[in-house]
Amino acid sequence: MQQSGLEAANWPDRRLVVAGLSGLLTGCLGGRTFRYRIGAEVAVNGRVARGDAVQSLYQRPPFPGLSGMDTGSRDTCGDAAMVDLGPRGILFLTLKGWHWRADVDGRRYVSPGEWTPLDALTRAFGPEQDEWAARIGERVPLLYEETPVMVTFDDLTDPRTVRWADPKNLAAAFGTGVSLISVFVEMTRDRVTQGIQRTLPWVNSLRSRTLSGQSTVTTNELVDNLYAWSFSIRNGND
Repeated sequence: MQQSGLEAANWPDRRLVVAGLSGLLTGCLGGRTFRYRIGAEVAVNGRVARGDAVQSLYQRPPFPGLSGMDTGSRDTCGDAAMVDLGPRGILFLTLKGWHWRADVDGRRYVSPGEWTPLDALTRAFGPEQDEWAARIGERVPLLYEETPVMVTFDDLTDPRTVRWADPKNLAAAFGTGVSLISVFVEMTRDRVTQGIQRTLPWVNSLRSRTLSGQSTVTTNELVDNLYAWSFSIRNGND
């Protein structure tokens, strides 16, 4: 299977600590919440399948009094976007991002952190985040390196059957005639998407564990580097 992970600490535990610090510092420093839609269009034998989800990202700036110690925090809320390809399966745009390891072998690995749209929005709208709210509904196509980790499952009821879906070669995961048209984000005021547990019934029961049932990353296999929260996060600030 595609090498896809880096050894990481127990990320969900760290998130609880960060969330607590965010709550203490928000009153002094504020922060901003971005609500955005992420979606994809996929060609399936000449027809176009579409799917999207609304997520939110709360970003707290660094606390000046902790110079060099505090880098701020980010908290995501929402479900992974899904594109239903009928009998071919479902494409999931997870809440996990990629980490490029040019220092090792030039390949990309699943990051221990969450995917965010900040790189793409900055590229499209500029660095002044206070102005992004005026760009509601403007679609920003994602570059290959800006896309989240994409996967599918041979059996939706069994998280261990996860398989990587390469944006450049969806046919390898879904069969001949399937190809990615685009992945995009856009600012929105719509409500955050919920309900993925109806498609992935194990999301709530696994909670903070990996898809292989472990509490921490143990191998480079994809199943050991995606957590249940890679598909649904409910402790964001929205």
